[in-house]
Amino acid sequence: MYSYEFPNGTSWKSADPPFPPVELAPLADRFVRLHGAAVSDRAGRAVVILGESGFGKTTLSSELCLEHGYRLLADEDVFIHRRGSVVEPFVNGDGPWVDGSKAARSLWTKHPDLISNIPAAVSSVGALRPSNSGVQTPREMDSPALLRALLDSQRPGGVTHEEGIATLARLARSATGFELPGERYGDIRGAAGQVAALVT
Repeated sequence: MYSYEFPNGTSWKSADPPFPPVELAPLADRFVRLHGAAVSDRAGRAVVILGESGFGKTTLSSELCLEHGYRLLADEDVFIHRRGSVVEPFVNGDGPWVDGSKAARSLWTKHPDLISNIPAAVSSVGALRPSNSGVQTPREMDSPALLRALLDSQRPGGVTHEEGIATLARLARSATGFELPGERYGDIRGAAGQVAALVT
């Protein structure tokens, strides 16, 4: 790792990659940061998956990659270019939940070919929502509902709050939104086929 503090480099001891310094030049004011996951299809279209921790973002993105030909762009923090719709690849090394704990990094170390390093434009955004009746069929979201989901998922870092709203409002108008209710992350397993059919 090279930084201002270590101009000659130093070893990075964590298994996770260092977090991009989105508040420093040249990255400052360039990205909107969302809590979510993102995958891209063979045509280069990105699907962003939003939801609270444990709702199945990583599980759904993993199944889309393993079973439906998608490639992973981001699995914890999604960076979208300001005033645009392009997701910058940044894989943080998470894995899906297995027996109540994260199987961190194991999936992606076994399948590095499923990780993309090519930016992709967002075509669809999905929001995972709590439901007491288990997983249901994905349903489309209108632009206002999609904007609310995007704003709820915005994290600090990157562009100003105003620029974030402008970027996400534009994205909510241009992307297809869908909602996928489920009671917990395990309910999401098997829903990847329905999602893939919806966003194709």
